[in-house]
Amino acid sequence: MIRYGVPNKLRQDAWWLEPAGLSRGAARVKTPAANWPLLGALVLGIALADFLFWKGGASLALILFVQGVTALALWLYGQWVTNKTAALYAGVSILSALPWFVHIQPSAFLFLLLGHLAIIGHAMTGRWDGFALRFLTAWLPLSFWASICGGIETIQISRQTRISKSGLKDLFLPLSALLIFGLLFALANPIIETQIEALLRFELPEWLILRGLFWGIFGFILLPVLWANRFANWTGWKVTLPIGLANPLTQRTITSTLLVCNLIFALQMGLDISILFAGATLPEGMSYAEYAHRGAYPLAATAMLALGFMLLAHGHARTSKTIRVLLFIWIAQNAMLLGAAGYRLALYIDVYGLTYMRLYGGVGMIWVAIALALMILLLMSTLPRVRMIQALALIAVSTIYGFSLVNVAQVIAAQNLKMAVAKADPDWLDRRYLCGLMPHGVEALNQHIAQTGDDPLADLYWSKPRHMKNWRGWSLRTMKIKAATARYKQL
Repeated sequence: MIRYGVPNKLRQDAWWLEPAGLSRGAARVKTPAANWPLLGALVLGIALADFLFWKGGASLALILFVQGVTALALWLYGQWVTNKTAALYAGVSILSALPWFVHIQPSAFLFLLLGHLAIIGHAMTGRWDGFALRFLTAWLPLSFWASICGGIETIQISRQTRISKSGLKDLFLPLSALLIFGLLFALANPIIETQIEALLRFELPEWLILRGLFWGIFGFILLPVLWANRFANWTGWKVTLPIGLANPLTQRTITSTLLVCNLIFALQMGLDISILFAGATLPEGMSYAEYAHRGAYPLAATAMLALGFMLLAHGHARTSKTIRVLLFIWIAQNAMLLGAAGYRLALYIDVYGLTYMRLYGGVGMIWVAIALALMILLLMSTLPRVRMIQALALIAVSTIYGFSLVNVAQVIAAQNLKMAVAKADPDWLDRRYLCGLMPHGVEALNQHIAQTGDDPLADLYWSKPRHMKNWRGWSLRTMKIKAATARYKQL
């Protein structure tokens, strides 16, 4: 049998061909190096959190903290940052921080967090899409995983670190001086002696325990953000549907479903028209207000579900004229259904006034109406479905962003007070609900008192504006509410 290659005996005796510094049989193990930039950024982030949040507020301080951490991340991933991208990052940072600057609320916090995570993701990958949401949903497990990886690498580095004899000689004198003079000062100063005795008994002061826990929590939160390049492969995750689930609906299924839905919607629309406009009688004991309340939100939810089915059926509408016609008919019926829902909601508001739920319900109906208009545009053009979904998502995010900048309580209070004046009925106004809108709606109350001279909350107590301990807890709306409350007391 013929064998090719270097004979085993000669290969085993060729140890002298190895590079200098490697002895015979030595394993080529790559020694991990300490990530000093990451460690420095982590220490700076914890120090910034200590300065801003320890016995401080969480309004303006949170904006400065998030922007500071983002700057540290950009420093770590600086290869993507140019003058042009730096200006873009500054604009995104300001826009995402603006809602939190105006008022502290959950939606503003999400804008602040997602905007700066998007900046970090773009600096690391060169793309805007995907990273912020994926990182936000997996932040907690990533914190544990980053802590484990960091601990393992620290142990490996410490095991492979060797201190020479000369290094030990250099450390001998300063350590001896620390020990000798420390003992002498402890004997001379009873405060130092007490602290040393407490440390020897592991009795740490309470402030140090709490502050150490505070540092540990923020280090746990910041580590995956500053070490995100360690999980670069994770940021490229893609979700793909199996081939069997990509288009599960056939033309026959869609056609029969559209026929059934059109018939059901036509029946519902006929009943609504007969009751709301033709004067048909309601069931015994049911008022128009109750009828409007029971129908407004379910009809809006029905239109949203119908919109989802339209998106599924859109692919077959391009190849089947029947499906296309049925979809146009169904869109028209959904538009009429949405109009009936809006009319019911208007009736209910006219009887009982405006609330958060009714206002958001009306905005949701407007969003569904825009979606139906986009659906018509989609059927009449060659645009893919994903463009419509992106447009609807952009409209929804823009709406939420706009609401985070608006004092909704003041809008509701102003509308209810205006309707109360128009109705000239002192018992119509829900004074307790109006009181619950305070102090955010106090400016609307001031305008009402200035115009009519009547204070509907004169005998009711409402909470005081939020107290700001220092500049860290400052927000624009808090400042305005305090000023409006001071004017209310003067009226």
